[in-house]
Amino acid sequence: MDHHLRGRAALRLAMLVAVFAAFLFGTAGAITLAQIDNDIDAIINNANSSVQWSVLVENEWGTQTYYSLNPDTPRRPASNTKIFTTAGALGNLGPTYVWRGYQLQSSSTSSPVESVLSSSNNGLADELYGLAGGGSSIISWCNSVGIDMTGAQMYDGSGLNYDNRFTSRQTLGLTRYMMDNYTYGQWATHLAISCTKGTLASRLCGTGKTGRVHAKTGTLTNGQTLSLSGYIDNLYDGERYFFSIYCNSVPSSSQSDTRSRIDSIVSVMTQSAIPNPGPPIGGTVVDNSDSPEYQESGSWANSASSGYYGTNSRWALVYNQDNEASWTPTLSTQGIYDVYVWYVSGSNRSPAASYIVNHMNGSTTLWGNDSGDGIPNGINQQVNGGQWINIGQWEFAQGSSGSLLLDGGNSFNGGSSGTVISADAAQWVLVQETGLEYIVDNTDAGFTAPSSNWFPSTSVSGYYGTNYHARATASVSDAATWAVDLSQSGTYEVFARWTTGGNRATAAPYIVYHSGGSTVVPVNQQQNNGVWVSLGTYSFGSGNATRVALSCWTGSGSFVIADAIRMEKQ
Repeated sequence: MDHHLRGRAALRLAMLVAVFAAFLFGTAGAITLAQIDNDIDAIINNANSSVQWSVLVENEWGTQTYYSLNPDTPRRPASNTKIFTTAGALGNLGPTYVWRGYQLQSSSTSSPVESVLSSSNNGLADELYGLAGGGSSIISWCNSVGIDMTGAQMYDGSGLNYDNRFTSRQTLGLTRYMMDNYTYGQWATHLAISCTKGTLASRLCGTGKTGRVHAKTGTLTNGQTLSLSGYIDNLYDGERYFFSIYCNSVPSSSQSDTRSRIDSIVSVMTQSAIPNPGPPIGGTVVDNSDSPEYQESGSWANSASSGYYGTNSRWALVYNQDNEASWTPTLSTQGIYDVYVWYVSGSNRSPAASYIVNHMNGSTTLWGNDSGDGIPNGINQQVNGGQWINIGQWEFAQGSSGSLLLDGGNSFNGGSSGTVISADAAQWVLVQETGLEYIVDNTDAGFTAPSSNWFPSTSVSGYYGTNYHARATASVSDAATWAVDLSQSGTYEVFARWTTGGNRATAAPYIVYHSGGSTVVPVNQQQNNGVWVSLGTYSFGSGNATRVALSCWTGSGSFVIADAIRMEKQ
């Protein structure tokens, strides 16, 4: 719903009063999409008329747009530029790149990435911008991961340059990508947090807001710019909502008022009972009518309540250890999955239904009302029924080894002796494929030894396949290469393998060709005989291309060994 005109003048004042009343006293009953639209309209329409707004608010999956105003108009971003700086650095340099003593993916609050995102350190941001290859390289990487960067301009990493331009859609899309990509999972830990840390430490405080808004702020007083982009973890429904708000042409006299209105827009999405259609259907769904994927034990019955998925739903009493229901999907791909549940809500339902997720890395139990962080760990089945509810993200193997269990016997389900649990459907939505692996040996078609100076050998055991290639070091490149045909673009960890010996090079120069350019990785081939050694993690495009080379241009009097390389999708 794009808004290009600011109408409804007669309703402005009444709407604004209603909005702020809702913030103070909460909202009774379900909120409609029209209410959200009108509430945000009222906030913007009563602002200084010279302010140029761009606003985009969506649910986690992009299946629902709650508000959209000029989302594709390039705006001056101020420090929201740092979202692109840090994301592009992770993409071009790799998450394991060490900067000022910390890997870029480190979640440490002492990491310089924390200073860039949370505290908005301009000097560090510009330094990282240079390391990442500058604006054109960062924009190119964003395009490579599916963010349409049409109209974007980036001339520094801090956002102090007045000529930087990004759109709200680009900013929201990149934030969602970083949140959804398992490889960059630590990135969001460095965003400022409402009423808690960083540049949001004194903003967006109160019930439903404190600790719930994770975002990057932006201010250019002389550049007449304010911005705020990030996400909200809603207290009441456990759902995530993304937003990006840019304000340009903000008079200095209206800076405080405009910032307050930005916070009011965000506050709209921190309320209860926001309509949310959930993720797009397309995952692996197991309904209670599917057999043998769905199983029950104990005493269950069909529910007469509406809001079920498929043909019906099932219910059972809590506090009975025999009452269990399980869903076992057959997954075609090993990967990171968002897990969702569908149930029928009601006042007699468990306020903290206990689910157990069995995944590749063990078992996770969601139970109880609160683990001390204010977030219910069990699922409140008294509300938000009749829709897909995200309960978390885990890695699952290909096949049917993973499952979801609803445990009626767990006393942490809460409620009284008449409380029931609802078992309906579960869904697994693939976020990122893992376990995708490519190996190119020195005897495969993808390997090229460019001259006769490279020779095959089996003199030292531990090689992969039938042999390896060796070459004496010299002051020429004469690089052996491995070309890999990748079926998917994305982030891959690259490994190399060799056989060791006292005559091996101690700084054999491997060259990795990735989306951000090339990286030289010297390794000591006198160590790690016959094992896979990581050369780092990088972003690659799909298709057949040279991914790794091994040059002989290193210290004289030794040999470099070209055996096999492996690329593993992250």
